[in-house]
Amino acid sequence: MDSLCNVPLGSQGQAFIVAPSEICQSCRNPSGPKFILSNLRRPSHIHRKNAIPTGADRDVAESNISYAQLEISHLDKEINRLQQSLETLKNRRYALQKFQLQEQGLFSPIRKLPAELLRQIFLQPYLHSNRISVCYNPCEFIRTATQVSSYWRSVAHSCAILWSKFNAHPNSNMSSAVIAMIGPFIEKCILLSNEVPLCISLGGDCTPEILGESCMSAMAQSVHRWKDVTIWNGRLLKALESHIPTHKSLTHLEQLDLASITDPVTLKSSPKLTHLGVWQLGLGDTTGHTISFQSAPSLVHITIQEVMNPFAFFSNLPWAQLTIFESDGSEFSLDELYYTLQSMPSLRSLSLKGLTETTRSVTLSHLESLKLHGFENTNALEILIAPRLKMLHLEGDFDPDSVVEFLQRSRCSLEEFRIHLMFIDDTWQIQELKDIKKLHWEDPQFFSDGVNWLTNGNVPGVEDLFPRLEILNVCGIGFGLDGNTDAVEGLKDMLKSRLSPVHPERSEAVPNFISNVHVLKSVHISYDKDFSADEISSLKDFIQSDVVRLSGVDMLISDNGETIVKSF
Repeated sequence: MDSLCNVPLGSQGQAFIVAPSEICQSCRNPSGPKFILSNLRRPSHIHRKNAIPTGADRDVAESNISYAQLEISHLDKEINRLQQSLETLKNRRYALQKFQLQEQGLFSPIRKLPAELLRQIFLQPYLHSNRISVCYNPCEFIRTATQVSSYWRSVAHSCAILWSKFNAHPNSNMSSAVIAMIGPFIEKCILLSNEVPLCISLGGDCTPEILGESCMSAMAQSVHRWKDVTIWNGRLLKALESHIPTHKSLTHLEQLDLASITDPVTLKSSPKLTHLGVWQLGLGDTTGHTISFQSAPSLVHITIQEVMNPFAFFSNLPWAQLTIFESDGSEFSLDELYYTLQSMPSLRSLSLKGLTETTRSVTLSHLESLKLHGFENTNALEILIAPRLKMLHLEGDFDPDSVVEFLQRSRCSLEEFRIHLMFIDDTWQIQELKDIKKLHWEDPQFFSDGVNWLTNGNVPGVEDLFPRLEILNVCGIGFGLDGNTDAVEGLKDMLKSRLSPVHPERSEAVPNFISNVHVLKSVHISYDKDFSADEISSLKDFIQSDVVRLSGVDMLISDNGETIVKSF
């Protein structure tokens, strides 16, 4: 390399260039193959001076520049030609490779699959999709499968159920060409699905203009096949309603979800409809819009979310036959909740979020499940009486005294208790909680204190808390672990007391079934804080102990989503 770099530029009266493929370790100049420029001459003394060339030297330099520019132009053209040739060769290779794979596919065992088995494979996305959503459309797989071969296409087209679930949720990221295909594709699905009941999901940006008149007509003509339908555009719903023939009814409709309704809607007779969901109704609008059915004798479940003045909008619905009512962020007027609940004497499950004050109480004689969200719902406990309540789910900072008063007023016997952002203490030692079999405690406050109260026999002279507890789930623990083993030891003591056949503080061996204290069958505890190495070791020793092994309990303890120990 050194000898090449030391050759004087312009020696022998010939110019040359060095391809900079390497760097000389001695002089740090580019070194590599040397290309002789035979048509160029330059006196060596020009490059040894610091002065601008003049006279004959200037003419030589300018001639060299012109020649080099012309050669560069020719070389650029040659490079471009070679690149095009290379691209042509690549495309040819890709085409041959694709052809080769297609020819190899002729010998693939999958070609031996009978049509019935192939149809069962196509059905898998349909079978594993209970409801269609924005993110998943089972027809996408079928649309891809039909492009494999004419045989696959004929098999797919012959299976009507494959085309009975589809969605259309256009958005700004879609090209105009893709959006233009939505209407024709829906028409194809309706045609190929024959008389199979339809599951349809149409997004908020799916307008009548996007679907087109032909698609709207096809959907209206197939209204008797609607089974599970979501329409998030009120204008689209109104347009479809106007297209539906008068003699058609919603014969197969079982679930209907609507959003952003802009005009009063009266739907056709729906003998099988069981669940109605309504979202974002009346926001920023004081006129109110009414939803009603010509007939809906099977409607038992209504879900509303962000609906202003809900009772006014749904005054024509068959409230008396409802067994499940869920409200999220829907503000009731002063006494509207009272009248709404009074209108549902057969209610078995109630979920509420977002209430205003009311002072009247109402008895829900058949209510078995109650879920209250948020921090503003304590007043709901003050007006409800539920003598048959089996499951209570509280999300928020509820006053324990108001919960106790509600349970004592209801004189119910709970079997499942789910609490969020609450604490456990002796407040819960009431008769109405003694039959609790399942406790789900999420994001608990003062967990270490709760562990002490959950430990059987921990407080002398005090009855055990939740004596019939069999399933314990605690998740999102962020309190109580202070970098020492005290919290973990307390947890182990609590679990021991609920797994051992005797109380730890009792000298005599009294079986739990005699003392009316049940043994835990399932435990799942998750922390939002990493365990120390000592804590992990202590828990692993505990999970392998005779107390855990002989109890047969399914136990899982994790931190930050990582499983630390499990017994199954």
